[in-house]
Amino acid sequence: MKNIKDLLYNGLISGLIGIGIGTIWIAMNFLFSLNGQNPATAKIYLTTFLFWTIISFLIGIFFYLASWIFNSEKWSLKKQIFINFFVCFIAWFLLNLLIDNFSISLKMVIRVTVDFIIMYAIAYSGYFLHLWNTVRRINAKLKEK
Repeated sequence: MKNIKDLLYNGLISGLIGIGIGTIWIAMNFLFSLNGQNPATAKIYLTTFLFWTIISFLIGIFFYLASWIFNSEKWSLKKQIFINFFVCFIAWFLLNLLIDNFSISLKMVIRVTVDFIIMYAIAYSGYFLHLWNTVRRINAKLKEK
């Protein structure tokens, strides 16, 4: 029961972090799409915002689930990062294909790849910072004993 609670809690937190990152992403795309317009007169539709909020939440949960790859003690950290990167990239690419009505072009592939690398760097910088803090706390406790 505790494992299920932990799973739900961590999934919820990851989803909320996904919303935070997604909201920043939406805001940046919105600002770049203004093309000199006054931001006060520009519009973003509620359905678009809700869609991206839900997608951001699901992406956050997916990144949490994909982090389970790091639980494998049989693989080196390099192999875990490599596998995790490509599992996440394939899911990200398929999501973008779905959003773009399965139309594929070189421009779309480049855009999706660059977007993913940026999102991956943001998400896993936070993850590795968390790991670093955990290791630091464990080392401090070991020094106390």
